[in-house]
Amino acid sequence: MNDRKGKRESLRVLRPGAIRLIILVSSLLLAGLVGHSAGADERHDREAMDTVVLVVGEEVSLDYGPVTRVAISNPDTLDTRVDSSGHVLLKGLSSGEASVLIWLPDDSKVSVHVTVTDG
Repeated sequence: MNDRKGKRESLRVLRPGAIRLIILVSSLLLAGLVGHSAGADERHDREAMDTVVLVVGEEVSLDYGPVTRVAISNPDTLDTRVDSSGHVLLKGLSSGEASVLIWLPDDSKVSVHVTVTDG
């Protein structure tokens, strides 16, 4: 019987004010997560996907405006650099495929799939 009394008292610890506080905090946390998720989806919607086909030795210039960062998946197939005017230069080095990810100042990204052929 003493054990039951202890369980009942532990249930009484949460007073109505505490329950309201827990609900309020949970709601705020949930709203923050939902808002963050919507922002991520909006940014994802701004991402673009381009396709480029090059011949080994060929170079192409891509103009997305100012660029903050460029990453490449296969540096043996493709060389990338950014010139002084912000153009991304791609040069085919060897036959194969590569992905290029270009970050813009607003944190949006452009994905470029590049195929390099022997010609």
